[in-house]
Amino acid sequence: MKVTGAVTRGLWRAGVSDEELARFLEEANADRKHLGETCARWITFDGDGGDAARFLLIRDALYPPDPLLAWFPELTEWHGLFSLPREFIGQVDKRMKRASYFQLQQPAAELVQMVRAVLRQDPDAIGILQAERLSPTDEGVFELLLNASLTGHRVIVFGLSDAARQALQAQASRFQQVVHVASLA
Repeated sequence: MKVTGAVTRGLWRAGVSDEELARFLEEANADRKHLGETCARWITFDGDGGDAARFLLIRDALYPPDPLLAWFPELTEWHGLFSLPREFIGQVDKRMKRASYFQLQQPAAELVQMVRAVLRQDPDAIGILQAERLSPTDEGVFELLLNASLTGHRVIVFGLSDAARQALQAQASRFQQVVHVASLA
């Protein structure tokens, strides 16, 4: 990873021993999910190892800003159920380039099997592109989408009809969840 290489070079330039460099690389590779904290712990930002601007660049590289935050200002967690108009598919696709994001175009009958197959790959987000084909009677699909959102995935449905959104919202409310609808103002 570029950040690990930059930190390694910075530590080397600061005169860190080979043993300490090896310890840093071992620690960084052992826990990739907490790489930012590991790098921050090994670099001091007091003028010797970098400045605040460099720290912000490293933080933004490791933890990019949420791509959907502009449409959901109340968003506090990555996972959940989200509803956007169909015309936002392209914009979401551009914003989700850095995330593990799968788009599904299957009709409702095939959607359950495809969502299950995609969930085996543990994506960050799943986009349901043809949600306008879902009806309020597609409870099995709604339940699977709700379960995916409850297990840490972001599920984005595009073009969901009002009736289907109400059915999804009703099912989500059973688990004290909500379907976030974009504020497009």
